[in-house]
Amino acid sequence: NKNDIIGIKGTSGSGKTTLVNLILGIIKHNKGTITINDKFDPDETNFEKLISYTPQDLFLINGSIEENIALGIEKNNIDKEKMKAAIKKSGLEDFVNKLPEKNKTKINSNILNISGGQAQRIAIARNFYYEKKINIFDEFTSALDDENEDNILKHLKLSKNTIIIISHKNSSLKYCNKIYNMIDGKLLEV
Repeated sequence: NKNDIIGIKGTSGSGKTTLVNLILGIIKHNKGTITINDKFDPDETNFEKLISYTPQDLFLINGSIEENIALGIEKNNIDKEKMKAAIKKSGLEDFVNKLPEKNKTKINSNILNISGGQAQRIAIARNFYYEKKINIFDEFTSALDDENEDNILKHLKLSKNTIIIISHKNSSLKYCNKIYNMIDGKLLEV
């Protein structure tokens, strides 16, 4: 439902990724339904316009920090205010401000010239930039320290969006109003 922050935890192989793939429409369900706000099935709508996904395995391109955050948008069409807000909310502000070319600094897609935590925050900033109504995060804070994780979680909570967080870390789930444990493909509310 709108404004829910839902946490999903479970052991490897319990079905968390399959559930995310069902929600994203990557896998089609063969029975049952998926409804959003008790109103519609994602198969019957332009669901991809409502949802963002920050995966565990990051995807970065050889390009500037801002090109990676606003992935898919032409350079001259990047909204500067949205970019600034996304950088701040994802905890990248200090890092970016220390760079000689700021958010125009080029990074490598193989992440050799930035840390894992910086790469994760760039992927998270992409989510903030696009301002989708439903946000799914899969182990998105695994490379972050506690302070950065908490800062990002606070900004997510303030966003008033529907958020689904898949995590093995209980600290990533502390702002969730609903937490489920995935056991053998079944969601059990904690």
